[in-house]
Amino acid sequence: MRKRFLPVVAGGVAAGLAGLGLLPGTAVPAQARGSGCAHGGEACLQTFDDGLYVGDVQVRFTHSDTINGHAHIYGDGYSYNTPDQRLVGGFCAQGRCNPTTQQFTFHVRRSFPDGSLFCAEIWQQDGGGYYLRGRPCLTIHG
Repeated sequence: MRKRFLPVVAGGVAAGLAGLGLLPGTAVPAQARGSGCAHGGEACLQTFDDGLYVGDVQVRFTHSDTINGHAHIYGDGYSYNTPDQRLVGGFCAQGRCNPTTQQFTFHVRRSFPDGSLFCAEIWQQDGGGYYLRGRPCLTIHG
């Protein structure tokens, strides 16, 4: 089963599949060790290795609302989606919300070409499609 994707805009966030536009952003340079966030810190990506090798990757999603959705990570020749799941939000009362953070850990364990883009996405189910909640990216350098 192949997923529909929007064109990659490094660091672009808050896009819908039904014609919502991408907000421009930039990729964060990294040596396979780095981090970057999108959409005001709602979606963050962190890698922990040196050089062109990417071992473990953490993706964090901080939000107040409860959604059904999944995380997707991808780079040059690599792509992985988690299954759709319920992501429970934080607690809101008297007009104030305390967000919660879900963390996804991926064991990528491979090298990428110098200058390649590595991204994470958080997708929310929306009717028959998906709504992009955040797309942080890193540029891998040796």
